[in-house]
Amino acid sequence: MNGQIAGFLVIYGIALCIARKLCDKFFNRMPKERIAMTLKDTAKLMVSDDYKDRFRAEYFQLKIRYDKLCAMLNKWDAGTLEFAPTCSRNLYDGQMRAMRWYLCVLENRARLEGVDLKGGEDDG
Repeated sequence: MNGQIAGFLVIYGIALCIARKLCDKFFNRMPKERIAMTLKDTAKLMVSDDYKDRFRAEYFQLKIRYDKLCAMLNKWDAGTLEFAPTCSRNLYDGQMRAMRWYLCVLENRARLEGVDLKGGEDDG
């Protein structure tokens, strides 16, 4: 069954959160201040033999990129962006929505598979 139910996208019977507020509420999104790592910091997790480490690396990498895109768009809105974007704002907004949806999918999977997304690289 596909469709929409009160802010959720339903694909093959699975409700996936598509609005950031709902993701924050239902999937306990990691606060921004907890992600102090860079993409380079995720390299060790990416090559781990443990799939949960690789899963966390995938999530952290996407979250870092998503936060950077949000910061860029906030600067654009404030008129403080240091460069002139070559793509339309609409295209960037679509990218942000896709990234947010992917974050929600990963957060839902993490919850179901028991993968801790709250800790940093050195956390157990």
